Amino acid sequence: MRKKPLYLIVCIFITTLFSGCFAEAVDRVLGSASENPVTPVSTETVPTQTTPAQTGASAQPTVQATVVPSPSSAQEIFVWEAARFGGLPKPDKLQLITPVAAEEGGVYQGFLATEEDYRAYAKAVEAAGFVSEEGVIAEAGGLLYAGMNAGGDGAVISFADGAGAIQYWPYAPVSPEWPSGEWPDLPVPDVAIAEAEATGGGSYIYQTEVWPSEDFIAYREWCKEAGYTLELVEGEDDGDLLFSAFNKAGDQIMIELSMTDPQHPTGIIVLTKAQGRAAARGRLP
Repeated sequence: MRKKPLYLIVCIFITTLFSGCFAEAVDRVLGSASENPVTPVSTETVPTQTTPAQTGASAQPTVQATVVPSPSSAQEIFVWEAARFGGLPKPDKLQLITPVAAEEGGVYQGFLATEEDYRAYAKAVEAAGFVSEEGVIAEAGGLLYAGMNAGGDGAVISFADGAGAIQYWPYAPVSPEWPSGEWPDLPVPDVAIAEAEATGGGSYIYQTEVWPSEDFIAYREWCKEAGYTLELVEGEDDGDLLFSAFNKAGDQIMIELSMTDPQHPTGIIVLTKAQGRAAARGRLP
C-alpha cells in the first residue's frame, strides 16, 4: 500500500485554513442555507426515564442534556452521498445543511453539530483509516481534524461556532513534469521529480529524488530573485530545511528538504496559485 508523508496533508491546511479565518467562512456555510433557516442547537433540561426498580435510592436525578432539534418542515434535508466521500463514515449525528459541492479535485459538505458530536465523528474518521498524528487540533478560532489513509486520500473535518465542513480529496497523481507553462516566472529546480500530486486546495505537490542541500539552498535564493519574497518564512525544523513565500500576484511556493537521511536528502515542492487558494478558502467553515 502507498505510504504518503503526513506533510502532504499539512500542505493542504497551510494553503487554505491559515490564509482565512473560521468566523468569516462559517457565515458562508450558514449563508448557503439562509433561505431555509436551521433551528439552532439548544440546551434543555431533560428528565431521565425511570422504571419502578430504579425508584428510591437508585433513582437517577434530572440531568442537563444537549438537544439538537429536528429540522423544520421548511428545512431541506441533505443526504450523505457515500460514493462521493470515499471511505469516510456516515456522519449520523451531524446535520447536513448544504448540498455536496465539488471543487479542485475534491468534495465538501457543510454541517451543524455540537462539539461533542464533531469530536466523535473525527474519531470515527480516524477509525476508518484516515490517520492523523495530531488528532483534533485548535487552530484559527476553531477545531480541525486532518488525516490521510494508506492510499493517499485525504480528509479534513473542520468546525467552529456550531458549524463545520467535511472535506475529502482522493489521491490524484499528475504528470511529474515541471509546470513551466503555468509558472513562467518560477525557476525550474535542478532536481529529478519522483512523483507529483494535485490537492483539493488548488495546489500541486512535487516529491523530488535526492536533492543536495547546497542545490536546495541555491534554488531557494533563485525563488527570491524571481520575486517570491512576501510573507517569507525560512529556517529549520528538526534539521529539515524550510522555505515559503508569495509573489506580488499572490502565488505561493513552499519547499522542504528532509534531512532524515543526510546522505540522501529529498524534497517536497508545493505550488499554489492565488485563485486556487481563494477558492479553497471559500469552502471551509
